[in-house]
Amino acid sequence: MNKTKYILELLIILIFLFIPTICYGHDIDSNDIVDKIEMNVNINEDGSAFFSEKWYVLSSGRVGYIKNFNGLVPEQIVNLKITDENGKQLEYVDNKNENIDQDNIKNKCGVIKGDGGSAQIYWGVEDNGTHVYDISYQANNFIKEYDYMNVKKGIGFKFLDEAYLCPIVLTIKTQDYIFTPENTTIIGFNEDRLIKKYLDDGSLYLVFSVYNFTGYEALSFSEDAPFRVTPYQKQEDKLLKKQDIIVLSSIVVLSVLYLFADIYRTIYEYKIKRKKFVTN
Repeated sequence: MNKTKYILELLIILIFLFIPTICYGHDIDSNDIVDKIEMNVNINEDGSAFFSEKWYVLSSGRVGYIKNFNGLVPEQIVNLKITDENGKQLEYVDNKNENIDQDNIKNKCGVIKGDGGSAQIYWGVEDNGTHVYDISYQANNFIKEYDYMNVKKGIGFKFLDEAYLCPIVLTIKTQDYIFTPENTTIIGFNEDRLIKKYLDDGSLYLVFSVYNFTGYEALSFSEDAPFRVTPYQKQEDKLLKKQDIIVLSSIVVLSVLYLFADIYRTIYEYKIKRKKFVTN
């Protein structure tokens, strides 16, 4: 019995040591400093938005970067283009419904489906050191029709990913709409730490960081804003998160091990009883 208990305890320890490694592999978000992100968003009349971003980073032992999109699916992100500080364009890989091979993303980029089905942009790092990445893409059906916190027509989108503790300089503009305090409502930012300007060309200029974030980011426009809107549909969480997979895998493996241990214990006790019976 002591031998059985020892084997079971050893297997449990090995499970908790190795299952996280199997599920996660190399960490794509580790050992880095993102100094600043500059982001320009040009909203089109059809409700799409063209993004132009510049990321200033210091990579150390990192394989790549990921940018998460809240509420957008991979099919909405098109025309992705990423170049580094030397003007070298990264190879685009069309793998929207596939997992990232983190050992094979050097100088590559793409759009994939992340947790819950939301879109993720990823790109691989060539080497350690300071880099500047220019990123451009279009997000279709970006302007939504909401019924939340008095937001009827606007943007419900996390411009800032909590994984990167850095300031963001954000400029939002459009051809036929002038942003003013009267027709634009900003939700989800700490006003005390937010730099906000309405520029002469009609653009909205914001500077903020993760420390400004209060749980939800949104821009609400007036009803007469000349954007085609798409009814907002809450995205179903169809995919299990990695943490859930780890927990469920652990439960399944432990249950199987417990079953085998119980069978072994039953056989062992049966042999002991049979031996005593034969001896007597």
